[in-house]
Amino acid sequence: TYSQLGYQIAQMFLDAGLSPMMQGLCRPTLTNNQIAFRYQQTGDTKYLWRDPCYSSAEFRDMLTKRIEDMLAKTLPLGFLIYHWGDECSYTFEGGTTPLDICFHPDSLREFRVWLKTQYPSLDALNAEWLTDFKDWDAVTPLPFDKVKGRKSFAPWADHRLFSDYQYCVLTWKRFGDEIRKRDPGAIVGEGGITAHPLAYGGFNWPLKLSSYQHAIPYGYAEVVAQLARNYPGFRFSTRWTGYNSP
Repeated sequence: TYSQLGYQIAQMFLDAGLSPMMQGLCRPTLTNNQIAFRYQQTGDTKYLWRDPCYSSAEFRDMLTKRIEDMLAKTLPLGFLIYHWGDECSYTFEGGTTPLDICFHPDSLREFRVWLKTQYPSLDALNAEWLTDFKDWDAVTPLPFDKVKGRKSFAPWADHRLFSDYQYCVLTWKRFGDEIRKRDPGAIVGEGGITAHPLAYGGFNWPLKLSSYQHAIPYGYAEVVAQLARNYPGFRFSTRWTGYNSP
């Protein structure tokens, strides 16, 4: 076994007794179908919220506290790898079902901050989006059903790009850095993930590979291996195995 070879791996929210947080971090608490049904019935984007919202201060404070509690237990044991969890996804079903989250106010606030790094001015955004926003605070993205038929898909596409950034950088990297501040040699990653690119689910591999040090994909592992050479901070990728072991 790995332990006999001297490897020590911490499944972060399971082995450390923090399993209640794994669901909210790795997947939203509501399934895609539950969220989509509410939106389809009303057309109101207030139902297109990820719960918990990655941009929520309450969520971030809670996760920081749980990381601190976990490391109080694990640091004396000298763990090598901290794994966020299994089959993580920005949406619930691994990104294969279209779902235009997150329209939570905290998420939209950070979306507007991110947009200012992508466009030199509000006029430039309006020109690309074919909109006429008068103030940055009024800028709001559109779900896919609202951009179909428009000449510009940018109000949807930019939101999807930001969601990848929110997932990979503002969440995985942010809290991976919290671990590595306290355990500088730690390798942080996730496992049980599909490696194919999708508009939904947070599977933006350039962002992922710059945000943590280890990944265990189910398939398409060669994609990760080929990309990883361009990201010196990424340490290694392995495949899930052992399902048929005695």
